[in-house]
Amino acid sequence: MKLKIFFSILSIAALAVSCRPDKYETMSIAEKPVDNLTGTWKLTKVIQKDEQSEIKNSPYVSMDITNLLPYNTMTLRLDSKNGVPTNFVVTPGTAPQVIKNNTGKWLINDAKQPTKARFINGLDTTYIDINSYPRSFDNSFELKVYKYEQPSGKLAQSYTYQFTKQ
Repeated sequence: MKLKIFFSILSIAALAVSCRPDKYETMSIAEKPVDNLTGTWKLTKVIQKDEQSEIKNSPYVSMDITNLLPYNTMTLRLDSKNGVPTNFVVTPGTAPQVIKNNTGKWLINDAKQPTKARFINGLDTTYIDINSYPRSFDNSFELKVYKYEQPSGKLAQSYTYQFTKQ
């Protein structure tokens, strides 16, 4: 019995000593998201989500609509200088409008971890969420747009646009 208690205490002590948090290095690619977003991107995937479907317990929550309309004809060029966003150019092809203007200036809300982008041309501004940005293992990023019901203002649908580097 004493031997059983001894091994139990030894096992607990070994577990307590081995449970130390790992030290992770920061990813250098995440420190320069503007540089990673700079370049020419092709729209490769569009997901439409019915934001009310979960409340209604509907099985039709989201759908890939990439091939329903010619979304893959759109390209987006994002320019920057010294890690600061400068200009953007949208070549829509025959795709439905994703960004209101085809040219202008783009800005982000945070240089290290951007979550929102603004595409500006004069007084027109398109606000879009940055769902993800490029990493060394994934050469794509996602923008997300929300559509609201009028006049209630309730969130109705969202569209996630995935762009892949050209």
